[in-house]
Amino acid sequence: MRVVFIGKHNHFTLAPLAAVAERHELVGLVESAKRVRRATAGTQARSAAGPVTLLARILGRARRRPAEKSLETLAEKFAVPYLFLDRGNVPDLAVYLRRLCPDVVCVPSLSQLLPAEVLNIPRFGFLNLHPSLLPKYHGPFPWFWQYYHYEQFFGVTVHRIDEGQDTGPILKQAPFFVERGTEVGEAERRGADVAANLLCEALNELESGTARLRPQPRHDFPKARIVRRDEPLVQWDEWDLQRVWHFLRGTQPWLDAVAYPPGGPWRIGPYELGACGEQSGTVGRDDQGNFIAHRQGKIRLWRRQAG
Repeated sequence: MRVVFIGKHNHFTLAPLAAVAERHELVGLVESAKRVRRATAGTQARSAAGPVTLLARILGRARRRPAEKSLETLAEKFAVPYLFLDRGNVPDLAVYLRRLCPDVVCVPSLSQLLPAEVLNIPRFGFLNLHPSLLPKYHGPFPWFWQYYHYEQFFGVTVHRIDEGQDTGPILKQAPFFVERGTEVGEAERRGADVAANLLCEALNELESGTARLRPQPRHDFPKARIVRRDEPLVQWDEWDLQRVWHFLRGTQPWLDAVAYPPGGPWRIGPYELGACGEQSGTVGRDDQGNFIAHRQGKIRLWRRQAG
């Protein structure tokens, strides 16, 4: 099948992308702007045909993408047109897709909802890879809230995108085990492998006409909402030391749960059971270095190595 991918430069995009590209015809690669960014970057489109293509002229607004890891290099490797997508250029996505005529669009990561006129362009629609067992943890922060609720089995869902947020019918789902203390990067890598397998199965079934879509059940699960970096979410008086440690290991990219000392950036190290005279949630220092205090012990802080 002819496939367009929309995602970001992370494991949850890269592993499914590699798996699908081996089995199907990748015809385009779209990079979604970070959710926290406003429309500070515009459209870029490139193709193997040369630096100034018909597609680039159609798409027009070729503003510079932020200087960071990007899918653009992969688009050049696969010799497919590249588009940087933000809130301001969704109409350009429609032009891009009509030009490429994909059978399906696969979406590991997308920072905005899309209108029906865009979703209906591919004959098989848009397939989202969501890192939870929908309808649980629907919304933009499923990784975070699965750590918050101390889940030991995370999940991946492949579903068709509709005009809602994570509400479309489900094609495939699978859980995967996350040991206590697993950092979110490792959890993402495991989820990405599961997502790659599920997505390939879903595409094969769509192509063969054997796919079965099932509507999501009615539910009252809360939305996996975005959090503020300074939200007081750790339950220091209720959670035991291992649960606090696990939560901090999984959510540090999004939450400053303590006032980290100078000299970072810091990584959450191992924990130690034992008496601790410091107030829970404060940062102390002993002859072994910095630590986060808890009534049941200490959580070590390590300096994160560059790169």
